[in-house]
Amino acid sequence: MIALGRLVWGAAVLEKTLQLELARVHYERAQASGDIDAYGLDGILIETERLTSGQARSQLEALGLPDDLNARVRDAVDRRNAILHRPLEDIGLARAIGTGDGLGAAIERIERLALDCGELGVELERYAGGKLVAMLGISREQMAQAITTLDPAAITDPTMRAQLEALKASGIDFSQHPDPLEEPPRP
Repeated sequence: MIALGRLVWGAAVLEKTLQLELARVHYERAQASGDIDAYGLDGILIETERLTSGQARSQLEALGLPDDLNARVRDAVDRRNAILHRPLEDIGLARAIGTGDGLGAAIERIERLALDCGELGVELERYAGGKLVAMLGISREQMAQAITTLDPAAITDPTMRAQLEALKASGIDFSQHPDPLEEPPRP
């Protein structure tokens, strides 16, 4: 159960960072167009919030997401979809759930996917986060402070309010996250 919870969390992090990067790209393009209203940014941002990971990745691919990053995100999304949407087609997973045979391997596979999704989310945040911080003209610390001090009751959109409440409940210390402009360590 813990492995599935981690997978759901990691997949949600990946989905949200894909949506964030897509919103950032559209915001940048709307600014460059000179007419944000004509660009339709409000509608695009509302639509972006509803996209699945696969849909957001496809749109980012069309907008120039680097090939290597795109391929790794596609792989993680495909593996997530196989486990969460097509478990009856997975003999190993079916056997592990039904008989317990291979349960350790199934849990390891789910844990690896959860880590892959989370790591890709962090990598996307580093890729997009530095651009977002620069675009907004604020420091990383100011962004972390805004997240930690914002009162969820001040947010009228129920989905956004729930997301902020969940982030706060997670116990993540946003001030301790590395600067997205720094090169992430490679294994």
